[in-house]
Amino acid sequence: MARAKVATKYVEAFVTSAGAVSAVYERKTHEILSKHGVENVEDADWVDIGAFTDALAEVESEVGEMTLTEGGREMAARNDVPDHVDTIAGALKNLDESHQLAHKDGSQSDWGSYAVEKVDATQYRMSCSPDYPYPYPLAKGVFEGLAQEFSDGDVSLTTHEIDDADLRSDEGFAVDISW
Repeated sequence: MARAKVATKYVEAFVTSAGAVSAVYERKTHEILSKHGVENVEDADWVDIGAFTDALAEVESEVGEMTLTEGGREMAARNDVPDHVDTIAGALKNLDESHQLAHKDGSQSDWGSYAVEKVDATQYRMSCSPDYPYPYPLAKGVFEGLAQEFSDGDVSLTTHEIDDADLRSDEGFAVDISW
């Protein structure tokens, strides 16, 4: 059976975000990715999801959670959003479809899913399924980055993490996003 894979553009986005912080972070990120077998991504369309998630866990431990959050924001900027989507709400609602298309070989249980729930006109609850393999700070960055990308620039974005005790059985991580 083929191992699950993630689209290389998201790996490249993560590395780009580390380089935007500092050359040291970019070098360290490359070293960690290489250690886990994620190399020469510019020559491939897909990367083994297990190798990438293992590397992300090490980046979180060695470099820090904020690096993952920034990486998620950059990944959101490379998200494939249909042309008809032009609002924060629309982008958030489309996120899981884009997430599913960014993976192949395997099943949804290998890469998890996103869910969105409208709380009110300017607040949504965004969550990851319990089988979502990526570190949660990365997901938080994706949520924030996507919302920011589709804001009109005058929007103040607020993200509030949901406490573990308040998570539903179908959630591994959740945030409320309001604007």
